[in-house]
Amino acid sequence: MVRPEFPRIYRLARGYRIATHGVGIGLIALWVAVFSGQPSWRLGALFLPLCLFSVYVMAFAARACAILHDDRLEARWAFTRRRMQRTDIGARRLVPVGHGQTALRLYSRSGASDLTLPAGLVTDAEFDAWFEQPQPPTTTE
Repeated sequence: MVRPEFPRIYRLARGYRIATHGVGIGLIALWVAVFSGQPSWRLGALFLPLCLFSVYVMAFAARACAILHDDRLEARWAFTRRRMQRTDIGARRLVPVGHGQTALRLYSRSGASDLTLPAGLVTDAEFDAWFEQPQPPTTTE
């Protein structure tokens, strides 16, 4: 069996990213239109948290991914990232996150916090096979 090249990057589904950016840009345009027409600070303040949330959601859609390395898995969100060594993965489970979607949760053997990958990732058979592969040899010097 030929080993895949590492690192391998798995992103959110393209339709999800396009829809998220469309909604985010639409909400920001709505805020600009409302705030620029009649400068009512109350109405602008009402839409401001919604615009900030849409910026966060667009950043999440642009950056969210899972990266497989030979010896670890890295998950990225809008402004954070977490890593888990392959040897530290004790179990994995699909957990429901709403609207019929599921996310992959990885449980740690060492008692560290669990790692949940973003829902909507487009994966392949090599992603699943990565969890079943034997551990790479560790070098000690």
